[in-house]
Amino acid sequence: MPRSHSLRTIFFTWILFSILFMTVFQAFMTSFFTDSGKLHQIDTVEELEKSNLNLTTIINKGGEDCWRIFAANKSEYIVFKDRCTMFKYFLKNKNVAILSSEEMLMYNLGLLKKRNRSSSFHKLSNPVMSVHRSLIMDSSSAYMPQVNKLIKRLVQAGIIDKIVESVVDPSGFWKRSRTDDSILDNFVALSFFSHFFFFVYLIVGLIISIVVFFGELIVCKFKIRIRIPS
Repeated sequence: MPRSHSLRTIFFTWILFSILFMTVFQAFMTSFFTDSGKLHQIDTVEELEKSNLNLTTIINKGGEDCWRIFAANKSEYIVFKDRCTMFKYFLKNKNVAILSSEEMLMYNLGLLKKRNRSSSFHKLSNPVMSVHRSLIMDSSSAYMPQVNKLIKRLVQAGIIDKIVESVVDPSGFWKRSRTDDSILDNFVALSFFSHFFFFVYLIVGLIISIVVFFGELIVCKFKIRIRIPS
């Protein structure tokens, strides 16, 4: 520390400015990365329908799936009978939203060799659609034990995982997205108090520093006055 009070004042002021600037800068960067544009994430079908996005839905006609992309005014639509063509249209147009199952999204993106990050897509918090296609077998069927045994052996041998890695999700997009979702679930929205709580520590530290600084000045002046009479 310099001995001159003027230099010490300048030095102390520079420290205060640096701390304040870095604190405000860190707060800004934290809020920027948390919500850079302060945009609202569409999380319901109702919000999706009210938006200006072109919505894609699946319609079953004559036992065949038919994909329709409805325009923003919902009065016109484009029909796709091929899912890959529809997904290509989705990837090339930013104002298109797809209401699809997670597995179907991963599979078609894998076919198109699009290794997009999971952050490019948003999974609705509440399930809004349910599409199941399964093999129905009577529990009293004589083939039930053989089928159960076959499925058990396939799982134990890792065949199911192999099919997922080589056919369903060859790019590993689904696996990465599940990992990213588990990581993102650890983060929660910060409250107003959480954003400014560290300023409390800063203010307390500054008050203590100021008290110590002026206390040191008073002590130094008091010592000088004591030395003068002697």
